[in-house]
Amino acid sequence: MFKSRKNGVNRFAAATATHRQRIQVEHNSVLDSEYPFRLNFYNKPPAMDITIEEFELFALDRLQVLKVVEMAKIRNRSDEDYKKDIQHALDTYLPMKS
Repeated sequence: MFKSRKNGVNRFAAATATHRQRIQVEHNSVLDSEYPFRLNFYNKPPAMDITIEEFELFALDRLQVLKVVEMAKIRNRSDEDYKKDIQHALDTYLPMKS
């Protein structure tokens, strides 16, 4: 089904291996903070915890909003109706007003 290579050398891997250089990483005081990782989503950790059930409910509510967006697009609604449908779904499932 597949043709086998005769030499078996991956030319892309070989090309990157010849140009590879070692990267020196200096000690950074930021890595000693509460989030000692290079990829951080927060400057400070969140103060509150949520349960897995709450997380699942947020995910399901988000899916409901995405469903409304998709259905409004499929129905070829006008811009005003499209905005109205999405705003109603956002107010119902993801109320962000305090």
